[in-house]
Amino acid sequence: MDKGRLSPTDDAPETPAPQGVRAQKRAQTIERIVEEANALLKEERFAGFSLRKLAGRMGLRLSHIQHYFPQSTDLLAALFDRFIAKDSSEFLSHFEKARGGPEARLRMALQNLLADEDYLDGCELFMSEMAALAKQDTRIAAAEQAYFETYHSAVDTLLGTLNPELTAAVRRERAVQIVALIEGTLRIRVPLERLHKGKVEKLLTQGILNLAQG
Repeated sequence: MDKGRLSPTDDAPETPAPQGVRAQKRAQTIERIVEEANALLKEERFAGFSLRKLAGRMGLRLSHIQHYFPQSTDLLAALFDRFIAKDSSEFLSHFEKARGGPEARLRMALQNLLADEDYLDGCELFMSEMAALAKQDTRIAAAEQAYFETYHSAVDTLLGTLNPELTAAVRRERAVQIVALIEGTLRIRVPLERLHKGKVEKLLTQGILNLAQG
């Protein structure tokens, strides 16, 4: 049986079962749909993504997918939520795992972040293409807003470590600037690397330190 394809019994009408069992089965089915949708989205991007294509890929009726996600934007929003839960604090996570002083930890965190292909691919997929959908769909716009709120909070925490003397108001302002700096770097990292071979991480580290210490 193909990976991601549900068994015939998964697509059959549910028989009466205890409420806890039904809830567990529903959660498992949703997770399988989201996992397979994420794989399809990475392969096809938004232009080639559809619930019908996903249903065919999983060997399910379209109505089965629509039972859980009536519109494609419902599923895309769920994928964005998943990305947020997993990756919005990725930068802070890299920083916390690094060793040494604050500057050395920051440099190592950025080095690891720029080498994390899964994270970079997710950023490109969700932050670039989702931004266009956010203008048309309020749920995706809300998910995008939640992502940046979590991101800013993580950077605010980082700034408190790098420079405890910063006031809360200044930390909030600098956090916005640092997020913009990191995201901008990630989006144009390929041409930047061609221009500054091996120096992008160093330049980004210095820019963040300047904002933290200035």
